[in-house]
Amino acid sequence: MLTVRLDQETERQLAELLAHEQDTNRSELIKRLIRDRWLALKAGQTIVERRGGTSSASPRGCSC
Repeated sequence: MLTVRLDQETERQLAELLAHEQDTNRSELIKRLIRDRWLALKAGQTIVERRGGTSSASPRGCSC
């Protein structure tokens, strides 16, 4: 279980999101947002990184 304290602005934003997601409760919405963010992070990784390895190729090229 997780307890989170939200400021007024974030609480208002959450209420607005819930109004658009009429068939979803707060917990389900937060879980979906976390899962979506996590999947977005995973999408930026290589297959090797997703399997627990590290990418040996530098995206900026060789520093030879």
